Amino acid sequence: MAIEIDDGVPIPKAATNKPKYPWREMGVGTSFFIDSRSKKSAIAALHAINRSDKSKRFISRSVDGGVRIWRVM
Repeated sequence: MAIEIDDGVPIPKAATNKPKYPWREMGVGTSFFIDSRSKKSAIAALHAINRSDKSKRFISRSVDGGVRIWRVM
């Protein structure tokens, strides 16, 4: 099967990668709540942000109905 080469197809605009969680807006001592349906996604994002940005630290704790995430550093 041959791959067809096209000419003149416009490049679509790049999608904006707006973060799902407010990591950048948070100050030390602030927190946000995630309901239990989104808990796995939030915890995965928390681990990723802690690995990628060593100048900030976030922790999570299970609370009634979900999880709360705090910025601690």
